[in-house]
Formats: sequence, structure tokens, C-alpha cells
Amino acid sequence: MLHDSPETSLHPGSYLQELLIWRHVSAEEFADITGIGKTKVIDIIKKRRDIDKTVSEGLAAYFGNSSKFWLDLQEHFDQRKWGVRNTEYRTSPTAGE
Repeated sequence: MLHDSPETSLHPGSYLQELLIWRHVSAEEFADITGIGKTKVIDIIKKRRDIDKTVSEGLAAYFGNSSKFWLDLQEHFDQRKWGVRNTEYRTSPTAGE
């Protein structure tokens, strides 16, 4: 059994990738459908970019859950990896990407 540690905590991009595979949707198709930039989607899947408020809203609209769900996944990852707590929702400095 895996314990919840920095080594086993999954980046939200891992969840996104699995959900897209399960739905047979490519990152490019997902970007087109949601209006989230293709580069941004790919960077999240590759764990090079975090989920911010703007992205979380697009994810929530597509998957039918809440923006808070995605922000909480990111915060949990950050807490486990970095030992920090983000008390404010993330904002995207480049929301149009």
C-alpha cells in the first residue's frame, strides 16, 4: 500500500491525463473544447505547470465537478511536495495561453 508522501503524491496533471485517456480525448482536443491553451494543457499533463483558478474552472466545466476539486488537488500536491499551504486561490498571470 502506498503512503501519502511527497514521493507518492500525484500532480493534478496525472489525474487529468488519466481522465483524458479514459475518455479517449487528446490533449489538443481537450484544449479546443475547453478553451484552455494547448501548451498549458500539455504542460499540466507533463507536470511542468500547476493548476490555477482559470484552468480549474475549465476542468470543472468539462468534467462536471467543481473548480475547488482541482484547486484542492493542486494544494494537496503542493503541501506534500513542498510542505506549504496556499491559503489563497491561485490566479493565472497568463490566463490567455
